[in-house]
Amino acid sequence: METFSYLKPQNLKPGMRVLLRLDLNVPMKKGKVGDTFRIEQALRTLEILQKKKVKTIVLSHLGDAQESLGPVVAVLSKKIKNISFVPYVIGDRALHAVDSMKAGDILVLENLRSQPGEEDNAPSFARGLARFGDIFVQDGFAVSHRRHASIVGLPTFLPSVLGPEFQEEIKGLEHALTPKHPSVLILGGAKFSTKLPMLKKYMKTTDVIILGGALAHNVLKARGIDVGMSLVDTSVPVPTTITKADNIIVPLDALTETGEVVDIRHIGMRDKIVDIGPATVALIAEKIKSAKTVIMNGPLGIYEDGHVGGTKAVLKHLSLVTGTTVIGGGDTVALARQLKLDKKINFISTGGGAMLDYLTNGTLPGIDAVKKSASQKK
Repeated sequence: METFSYLKPQNLKPGMRVLLRLDLNVPMKKGKVGDTFRIEQALRTLEILQKKKVKTIVLSHLGDAQESLGPVVAVLSKKIKNISFVPYVIGDRALHAVDSMKAGDILVLENLRSQPGEEDNAPSFARGLARFGDIFVQDGFAVSHRRHASIVGLPTFLPSVLGPEFQEEIKGLEHALTPKHPSVLILGGAKFSTKLPMLKKYMKTTDVIILGGALAHNVLKARGIDVGMSLVDTSVPVPTTITKADNIIVPLDALTETGEVVDIRHIGMRDKIVDIGPATVALIAEKIKSAKTVIMNGPLGIYEDGHVGGTKAVLKHLSLVTGTTVIGGGDTVALARQLKLDKKINFISTGGGAMLDYLTNGTLPGIDAVKKSASQKK
């Protein structure tokens, strides 16, 4: 097992400035935090740093460039003391806020994506952020598949390590990297192109792969089954190996936009699939009940339109599995928490795309950047 460079609290000194990358990109509803999972996951690291009396400067993004982290900090402030927010990322006002910090204080800077240099990975922007810290702690697993300035740029300017929650992610995903057999992978979501690399890898190492959501439509169509007006990702073709794979299972039935449950072989030209049907739920339940490893990522219906019945039903069955269960993806996790099943699942990843990339490649750009950081060049 590869050794990663993790934060060692004993190396922290009171007053040291710690630049901490978190993922506070929580779902927002009418300007208010919709789900606090990622906030709760960040608390342990913040508490560790606060107890060591360091000055913690938090970096995160939220949605697009227009959204403010202010409401997120308002929720955080109810869970941890001595935390404040400055509506700037770089410049004199941000620098003044950092300079005014006392030992044990936590300061959250504004949404990183409000600055073009973040997503462009501009060295000048990364250098500007680096001025605020003595050490960089990467604890935002869910964003570490992005090649942004706060992820791959910062470690070129500061000694860098992975944080406690990042360590938990790597530990928790070990079961999914090397699944015990019999193993089942359940994949949903909309973009076939983003799941294709994982499909190629896991079809060789997993006993059964079950597809749902728009992801399944691509394979259904490639297998000669009409999906009517259902969403299909046309950006990449379906490889023949996947079309013909015996261990890749597609839905048996589907809920259509009109509210009818239809056999998958009888989808009409004007039908639009919005969720999996009860026969598919029963099939999944049968496949996972005796599995030693079950991995699930992505919803099995059109989540944004409220078609979550199939995913909820599968999560309920998943919570009864005695083997190791691992789930990820913001929508899937939100539903598990809504059903209060999160305590009945062995590991819940904060990552969606990051989880997929890590399981596919065994690393992430954020991990590689930390490895190459100043602390690794001594």
